[in-house]
Amino acid sequence: MAANRNVSAANSVKPGYLTLRQRQVLTLVALEYTTEDIAMLIDREPKTVESHLASIYQRFHVHSRVGAVVKAMSLGELPSDSDKLLELAKLNEGAP
Repeated sequence: MAANRNVSAANSVKPGYLTLRQRQVLTLVALEYTTEDIAMLIDREPKTVESHLASIYQRFHVHSRVGAVVKAMSLGELPSDSDKLLELAKLNEGAP
């Protein structure tokens, strides 16, 4: 039984689990920006964006952009309202 609890704890993701940069990248993914567009907007290389996405997939136990966005919205990491997503994207423009 203890093993089952450890698996459940390892698979659970709590709000606040993403870094500011990961949340910024995922917000832009939710707004349907390409990897190249995201890289340009955050002044990083596309490989860096792909690395952020790989970390997000691993943390959320998903294998796609859509899966990551859906999981983030269901956990409250991203708003499900597109207007709020746009507002969040604007607020994160100055992220490190």
